Amino acid sequence: MKCIACRIIGSFRDSRSKGNDIPYNPAALYEALKKDNVDILNGEQQDAHEFWLRIMNSMNENCGKELYKLFQHDVTYVVICQNCKAESEIHHKTSEHVINVRGKTSVQEALNYYFEETYIDDKLCAVCKKTSATKKYYLKSVPKCMHLVLNRFETDSKLLDDIELNNQLKVTKYHKGMNQEFHKYKLVSIINHIGTSLHRGHYTAFSRNNE
Repeated sequence: MKCIACRIIGSFRDSRSKGNDIPYNPAALYEALKKDNVDILNGEQQDAHEFWLRIMNSMNENCGKELYKLFQHDVTYVVICQNCKAESEIHHKTSEHVINVRGKTSVQEALNYYFEETYIDDKLCAVCKKTSATKKYYLKSVPKCMHLVLNRFETDSKLLDDIELNNQLKVTKYHKGMNQEFHKYKLVSIINHIGTSLHRGHYTAFSRNNE
């Protein structure tokens, strides 16, 4: 049986070759998914984000590493003590960003807020032992494809406010320690949850055709 990465590539290839008017049978893709994800293919509603993470992990562990690299990039997390100004940096790799959309009118606004400097009081400074500090995220590198998760679920409720899905996102000012050339992303696909609760509803997907 082919790995999930091979099946995904094959599914896109087969569906596009059939044309827009012919339904695509995803049986082969389903069988590949069932191999390593039996617990979530049980006929019950599952979380699309969790499912995405499983697919990404499967790609990274098998022959889909090149696909995984399309999303992977480096992020720097900077903390500055407000007492002694000592600065510490944490570097890590990620393939997505989960952004808060409460009170925001667009994805661009939410992304700007995500990368803004914020105050924290729960991190002990290694130099002066004080806890008042600021933190800020930076992009150390930029991915070919940027995956954003709009965090609409809070405990047992769902945030139902409308939010604009920008056709383009600008990320130039989020960089740190790299060439400040202009970077922007074009919206190509969306996974949408239809429903008022995290316990029920339907997931739909939209993808932009080649232009």
